[in-house]
Amino acid sequence: MDLRLGLDLGTNSIGWCLLELKEKDEPCSIFRTGVRIFSDGRDPQSLTSLKANRREARSARRRRDRFLLRQKYLMNELIRSKLMPEDTSERKAMIFHDPYAIRKKALDEKVDPYEIGRAIFHMNQRRGFKCNRKSGDNEAGVVKQSIAALEISLMEKKARTIGEFLADRHSQRQPVRAPRLGTKTSDLYELYPDRSMLENEFDILWGKQAEFNSAVFTQDKKHKLKDIIFHQRKLKPQEVGRCTFLPEEPRISKAMPSFQRFRIYRYFKWKKKVKCTTP
Repeated sequence: MDLRLGLDLGTNSIGWCLLELKEKDEPCSIFRTGVRIFSDGRDPQSLTSLKANRREARSARRRRDRFLLRQKYLMNELIRSKLMPEDTSERKAMIFHDPYAIRKKALDEKVDPYEIGRAIFHMNQRRGFKCNRKSGDNEAGVVKQSIAALEISLMEKKARTIGEFLADRHSQRQPVRAPRLGTKTSDLYELYPDRSMLENEFDILWGKQAEFNSAVFTQDKKHKLKDIIFHQRKLKPQEVGRCTFLPEEPRISKAMPSFQRFRIYRYFKWKKKVKCTTP
């Protein structure tokens, strides 16, 4: 007996039907039918994926681990660069130095190298937002508007750097930390800096202190410290699989127009050879 299997693929079900064929592969009767229903992997109330919570927790753990690792690398490099004391107790004593006041003071006068190290370590704690989407930033988004509002505030206060702006607010007992996402007090996020603001401040502080102490503030140290603080990993491309005919080559994504064109050609070629029982 010759049979033909027809499948109806759905989001949470698969319908199937076995057709009995004649000599010329024409269906003559239905042999058997059925359906397989399964869970679609979503919460029935919120319709969100059941893996979402695990994925968010895993992403949070990875971000935390990377932050601690970057913090460790930075501290070791600051010690080698003579910008932090080697003694542990002396390093802990640097915690009591106000980093905001140091970041403002270092714009105009000579500052102790250990205090500069304290300011650089503080900049690493909150290094600003940077989007690494390949499609580009959304200029109309809330984050971009919040960054633009902060830039306007800096110009209004005539602040040379974001550190000077925050130091003035800190001296007046005003908030100096950016709120977490989802905790907006208005339509925009307050004090939401861009990564480029911190990079610009780092260059200005280093250049000014190099005028007073060129032996300590060298270009090689600058590049190493800046790379540790502001480097951000690029998004990894998600591989869609390997080619059936050329296993050493990656398979093209189904969203590509070239694949869609190939799919159309293959469908019409198959339709000419075999009569379809379904439209």
